[in-house]
Amino acid sequence: INVYGLSKLMGEEICQFYMREHGLPIIISRGFNHTGPGQKKSFVFPYVASSLAKVEKGDAEPVLKMGNLSVRRDVLDARDVVRAYMMAADKAKPGSTYNVTSGRCISIEEGVRMLVEIS
Repeated sequence: INVYGLSKLMGEEICQFYMREHGLPIIISRGFNHTGPGQKKSFVFPYVASSLAKVEKGDAEPVLKMGNLSVRRDVLDARDVVRAYMMAADKAKPGSTYNVTSGRCISIEEGVRMLVEIS
């Protein structure tokens, strides 16, 4: 486990502590990678979409500067993630934990190809 994973684990442990000690109705939702309207261009898919739009308008050369394209991620639409969080808040039993995921990983390269195809 790395420091990031440890911080996530500790956050969940703190939630469990407050549920036990103070009776708070805690529900843990683990959101995986998500993207959607309004996301900053510092994230890979908004960066690619913005770059493709500039190329289409003639404002940029058709070259994308990218990192490791083989990295695989489970990516959801941010609006679906919000719906899952709302459903958990409305219907989940306190103390439960939910992974909010599509269950399908794609490489960054696959995601970029999808964006190129629809642009």
